[in-house]
Amino acid sequence: MKVQLIFRTARLPVPHRERLADMSDVSLTAIAAICDGNRGIGKNKELPWPFLKEDYEFYTGICMATRDPNKQNGVITGRVGWEAFPDSMKTHPRLSTVVTSTTLSADEPFCRGVARDFDEAVQMFTRAKDKDGVENIYILGGRVNYEHAVTDPRCRRLIITRIFQDFDADVFFPEFDHVFRRISDPDIDDRIREDPVTGIKFRFEVWEKI
Repeated sequence: MKVQLIFRTARLPVPHRERLADMSDVSLTAIAAICDGNRGIGKNKELPWPFLKEDYEFYTGICMATRDPNKQNGVITGRVGWEAFPDSMKTHPRLSTVVTSTTLSADEPFCRGVARDFDEAVQMFTRAKDKDGVENIYILGGRVNYEHAVTDPRCRRLIITRIFQDFDADVFFPEFDHVFRRISDPDIDDRIREDPVTGIKFRFEVWEKI
């Protein structure tokens, strides 16, 4: 898997996030790039499509940005995604990552912790002694975490890059348009773009829980 499968993001202002107070006030955001027709997100542990520089910069910017310089953003990802991170991402001062895995040891270097499932991962960021240092919580894969996120009432937003071309895939994002609606966000430019190298067209979209 290439790093851009996990960190794709923008030099744009971060959409409004509610302050974390307790479990009932937690607001999660899932971030993914998907093929328009089949919702493919991965193939052989890599992106199904060629690298898209603007997409990478857009999502990396969101993941790294905090309004409070003394806070971090929480990231929830699966083992495969975590193992694809370079050390520079694993040790980035703005990121605190919890990995969902049943095979990694609890003392996995650099990550905030290893959780057995999605709920435990969220709890690692929302316990009273931990929550004040976290500004946003992003779900960046893998498939099982996305499936939990779409149906979890705490996940109130999706930030999607829609790739206007279908590529062969073996991992897919779950259906979501029955529980989310697309909205206009002033911080996100949702015009259709075309990558100058590959000619692939794509669009950044924000979806809100119905």
